[in-house]
Formats: sequence, C-alpha cells, structure tokens
Amino acid sequence: MKQDKHQLKVTILGVPLTIQSGEDSHYLNKIVNYFICKLKEVERDTTLNDPLKISMMAGLNIADELLKEKRRRFAGQETAGEPEEIEEITERLIEKIDKSLH
Repeated sequence: MKQDKHQLKVTILGVPLTIQSGEDSHYLNKIVNYFICKLKEVERDTTLNDPLKISMMAGLNIADELLKEKRRRFAGQETAGEPEEIEEITERLIEKIDKSLH
C-alpha cells in the first residue's frame, strides 16, 4: 500500500524549502518549529551570521540532544557501540567547527 506524501512549504533562514514526507502536516510543522527554535538559540547564543554555520550548529546541537537521550534511555543496553561512535564523531565535528569559527 502506497503511503500518501504530504508537502510543507517553509522558509528557513531566508531559504524557501518544500518538505515532502509520508508524515502528516501537523507532525512536519512540529519538526520545522523545533528546528527553527534551535536555530534561534544558536543565533542568540553565538556571534554567527552565516546561515550555513547557524544551521550546522543547530543540527549538531540536535544530534547532541538525541545522543544524550539515547544514552539515558538505553543505559547498559547499547549495541555494538553505535551511540558511542556517533557521539565521538559529533564531538570531533563540533571541535572542527569551533576551530574554523575562531
């Protein structure tokens, strides 16, 4: 059975974007609103002006939240070290971005 695609047109940091997903529009709006909230946090808490760097930092912050939540939920139940590996990669990326910004 084919799942219906939903579209949501948004503008994020001045860039128009059409999101297509099998998820309903209400859920897509929640995702976009959460991301925009994270973008605003980065804009408020840093001196970044470049939309790409702001987006990257927001994405890394969300990845950090996700990994911390996974660690909290699955403490002692990790498989093949996957969350730990992702955490290490995330930390290295954050360090590289910090170095490039200073």
